Amino acid sequence: APPWKKFRKTFKWAGALRDLQVQARLLGAHRDAFPEAVKLLLKSQAPIRKHARQELRRALDNFPAEDLQLLRKDLQLELEQLLAASPREQALAYCRAQLQAADPLTGAGDAEQLHLIRIRLKKALYLVDLFGLAGEFPGKRLKAIDRLQKRLGQWHDRQVLYEYLQPFAPFHPQIEQLSKRIRNELNRRRKEIVRELKNWTDTAA
Repeated sequence: APPWKKFRKTFKWAGALRDLQVQARLLGAHRDAFPEAVKLLLKSQAPIRKHARQELRRALDNFPAEDLQLLRKDLQLELEQLLAASPREQALAYCRAQLQAADPLTGAGDAEQLHLIRIRLKKALYLVDLFGLAGEFPGKRLKAIDRLQKRLGQWHDRQVLYEYLQPFAPFHPQIEQLSKRIRNELNRRRKEIVRELKNWTDTAA
């Protein structure tokens, strides 16, 4: 099997830890208003966080050094092939394609489509930075893209927290109130994002 497949567990547990850390940070902002709920939720997360850390450490320890070296060689070969094939032009074309692909989704407001928009914007920004493509796009355009993808990320983090709270809400009044507050915040942020997306015009083509 290709060595990169052995990274799957690492990505899985690293992602799980990241979600738990984000949830803890967002919950901390509501500690004063809902102290009992936040304390209970953070306590319930402690064993999950410990397990995720253990699994992540195990996944890293079980990754053979020779496979990591092979992976580096594979990546090096891929980069050499890319450099030999006008990478800047390819990157620019791909960057424009990502921005154009986001346009049909701009009228959407559901979680999946908003997340897809963010992924495409992040890909475009990464390529702009990696290949020095800033001069190919208006400065205001790039700032708007960066601002929008950050807002989408903040919205997505709260969406993850809201989904996490749902199983607990029926059994604890404070958690139910906290869930409603986050839902209202999600709706407000989503309306702001969708309103911003309606003004989206593709200047990358």
